[in-house]
Amino acid sequence: LIGMDQDSIACLIAKDNLEGYPINIVQDNFANVDKIDIKEVDGIFLDIGVSSVQLNTSDRGFSFSKEGPLDMRMNNKKGITAADVVNTYSEEELGIIFRGYGEEPQWRRAARAIVAARKHTTIATTTDLANILNPVMSRKRKIHPLTLIFQALRIEVTQELEVLKQVLPKAIKLLRPGGILGVISFHSLEDRIVKNFFKEEAKKYISAPERPEGYIPKTPTLKIITKKPIIASPEEQ
Repeated sequence: LIGMDQDSIACLIAKDNLEGYPINIVQDNFANVDKIDIKEVDGIFLDIGVSSVQLNTSDRGFSFSKEGPLDMRMNNKKGITAADVVNTYSEEELGIIFRGYGEEPQWRRAARAIVAARKHTTIATTTDLANILNPVMSRKRKIHPLTLIFQALRIEVTQELEVLKQVLPKAIKLLRPGGILGVISFHSLEDRIVKNFFKEEAKKYISAPERPEGYIPKTPTLKIITKKPIIASPEEQ
């Protein structure tokens, strides 16, 4: 069993929990799975996005309910931080992130408020950002108004959707014939990428309107074994 995680704390927890089992823990982004010295595997299971390890640690800056530096990096030694994003991106760039990665309906209002506030002070902590956005975001909704904003910032910092797009074809190449790929997704953006990838790879033809028959035959690289996503039971939730 080979486990990959770019978070050093998650790797330590995994080593502790799995002590005594024949497992190799690799600290790296799973987009680099093709760099591990393996030829074929029986199964690959991808757990996408943030975890309680990050959310429950205030100094990681993932949660608006806990004060900490606006970081949001999975590997806190690499890359830009959420503070870099909110303090340097233009209003238009922030709006694109909030709309695209958060699907936040009030994306314009959020971007405008951040740009106005940073003219007077640096936005350094989760509380700083929450105090700027709470007064301008409507609370007439099922989820907290900051949820999707923080999600969008995290996705921009971690680039997890791009990582997902990179790892899926690499995973297919690593599977032996009959091997299984499973993906845990938590929101529609992740879910859409996985569904579309599976659908394309399972096709037996490619559309070709210029040809008399209208298509070109192709060999599918995978077979979809669950027509609908497997949903967690109420007990598991």
